[in-house]
Amino acid sequence: RRPENAQLIAFPSECPICQSPVMKVEKIINLKTLDSRQKTQATLKCTGRLSCSAQLKESLKHFVSRKAVDIDGLGDRLIETLVEKKLIKTPADLYKLTVDDFLILEGVKDKSAKKLYNSIQSKREIPLDRFIYGLGISEVGEATSKSLSNELGSIESISNCHPILLALINDVGHDVANEINEYFSEEYNQKLLFEFELGELVILTGEHEPAKGFAKAVINESWKIIKELGILGVAEVNARVLSSHLTNIKDILSLNYEKFLAIRNDKNKPISQKIKNEILNKIKEAEFVTKVHKIQKSIEKLDLYKISQSKEDVEHLKLEGTVFVLTGTMSQIKRSDLAKLLEQNGAKISSSVSSKTDYLVAGEKA
Repeated sequence: RRPENAQLIAFPSECPICQSPVMKVEKIINLKTLDSRQKTQATLKCTGRLSCSAQLKESLKHFVSRKAVDIDGLGDRLIETLVEKKLIKTPADLYKLTVDDFLILEGVKDKSAKKLYNSIQSKREIPLDRFIYGLGISEVGEATSKSLSNELGSIESISNCHPILLALINDVGHDVANEINEYFSEEYNQKLLFEFELGELVILTGEHEPAKGFAKAVINESWKIIKELGILGVAEVNARVLSSHLTNIKDILSLNYEKFLAIRNDKNKPISQKIKNEILNKIKEAEFVTKVHKIQKSIEKLDLYKISQSKEDVEHLKLEGTVFVLTGTMSQIKRSDLAKLLEQNGAKISSSVSSKTDYLVAGEKA
């Protein structure tokens, strides 16, 4: 409860570091509580992006951190100096630094300069999941970065994946999916990625086509997509009935009263007239039609139909579809090594227990 002597806070209109305008960003956050399903989160954000030295410094610190690209020797103070000397303007500029660039810094001698240069150059090959994490996408932590890497396999596939499809991935809910989609849709971020000259200046390792498990989830469980299209009254039951009679998502746009005659559930009962009307009214909306076409285009760009029907590698997919949560200290194997072994056999590793969890492996001090 607000105290009686509370005073209004005068929020700044510009960034105190770069003087760029400050923008108020409001986001609706979905909650899993009894009293409220949603809340609005408001933050003030500097619009200067990486032209703001404060944002650039923190972005670089995150990019080189141990859990991201893990570039040895680039401490906070050195990064701040590189920014202040205007030697780097984006994380990609790190890979364009020369030994001479380091030598102009106070206190850096020839041996140290060469060591720093070599340290950066040794990390030109970056595991995909670490690169994703290093980008600093809002709400995307280590577990989510690994899930994106495992399920989609490349930056191109992630950027082409519709948020409704992204939300089908373990560790990626609707809010996170929207954050990912927003990041890759923004022209500014696309230019930043272009600066990395992927495949030349920086090489991402571990890239592959989207996982068969993900492709099958999208194609064979399309009711989950239909359920999220925003049609009033179409929850899981009706979504399952519809998906069993549609060849692809786009087919929903061609539904009419005549086609509804053939759509019945497993008890041979038709969809209610009210739901039919809701669907037929919805498919007349231009915004809805655009959304469906975008989802269908995303599925086709990712080649999910072909991947879902490809020949299975039985040995590799022993644990396909299972979700593990690892906690505590393992006595016989490092937790990171166990996670890698499980993933190699098709399992997914989650950072927390949820309704999707199949196995909880608890070590000592769990």
